[in-house]
Amino acid sequence: MSCRIKLYEASRTLPRSHVSLRSPTVQLVAVEQASLANCCHVQANRRLLGGGYGADLPFISAPFVYQVAIVDTAQIYAGATLSNLNGAMSVDLDMVLFHLPTVGLAAVAAGGAVAQVRVAVLTHPSWSPHEKQAVLSVMNALGSLRGTAASPVLGFLTHYEQALMARGIDPGLF
Repeated sequence: MSCRIKLYEASRTLPRSHVSLRSPTVQLVAVEQASLANCCHVQANRRLLGGGYGADLPFISAPFVYQVAIVDTAQIYAGATLSNLNGAMSVDLDMVLFHLPTVGLAAVAAGGAVAQVRVAVLTHPSWSPHEKQAVLSVMNALGSLRGTAASPVLGFLTHYEQALMARGIDPGLF
């Protein structure tokens, strides 16, 4: 049983389309959704048999719900999670990752509420819609995996926290 994730990024040229994401710094792991225990070893983004780039996440088929966590250790692309996947079925998924913005927020005071941070992200004047989506994706990924004790997943949390801190966002809010 496995989950095959093909990774894409938005093309920066017109016409806009999605192109295979080739970055070897992107990593993926499947975690059991209720316990947040990892179901398989962390896999690096690589060329897949049959074409494209991504990862095959192998684990024993069972009636459980899992999610896939994605992180870019170089912090160029946004991290993400895909939730509510059926552990009893093999699945092929296509995922688009967006570039993180290179500049951070200055308008959110330390200790602000999550809602204030979301508004600041959505109204940031120099971030593109894709960059805003990238930051929101990291915020959501951090929140969905918070509380795990699984060693590989803790590494993902650290990268999510660093990505947010580098953009002026307190990861302790999530």
